[in-house]
Amino acid sequence: MKNPWIMACCGVLLGAVATLGGSRWLASNVEQPQGFVIPEQILRASGAAAQTQFCIATGPVDGDIEGLFTLDGLTGELNGIVFYARTGLPGGHFKHNVLNDLGLGAGVAKEPRFVMVTGGAQFNRGGGGVRPANCVIYVAEANSGHIAAYTFNWNNQAAAVGQAQQGGFNLLGQFKGRSVAIE
Repeated sequence: MKNPWIMACCGVLLGAVATLGGSRWLASNVEQPQGFVIPEQILRASGAAAQTQFCIATGPVDGDIEGLFTLDGLTGELNGIVFYARTGLPGGHFKHNVLNDLGLGAGVAKEPRFVMVTGGAQFNRGGGGVRPANCVIYVAEANSGHIAAYTFNWNNQAAAVGQAQQGGFNLLGQFKGRSVAIE
């Protein structure tokens, strides 16, 4: 099985099955002291997978809505898509090129090697329905050790009525994960 999409989807699916199945097994098979009740909890998980020239990850956007993020290792294109819970269709599309943010503009000697993961964040809500998504996308380039963090503007009112939204990713910050460059 050499197709990265199939491998990534299988990994995310197996992780979800293990998480849900494990919590149900634990709740039904662990002896509890008399009168003690384990409260039901909603488990949330995100996944990420990478191959030499392609990364994919999922992350929280708003409430129960999750985004799918891809990074093309050949072009540096970071893409995000969000399926709306109400319609089940993709409604949010976001795009940004990470090469300049990671110091990988024209004339880079080595092929970039990317890794990408997501994390959750609760940013301050401003006025109106537009605010940063509850997700931070971390992109690292392994040769240089440069790391950049991104989020994107999310309009929960537009999502509630199925209105399409698109835009770019907002650079939150940059830092180095390695103090010495690999030549």
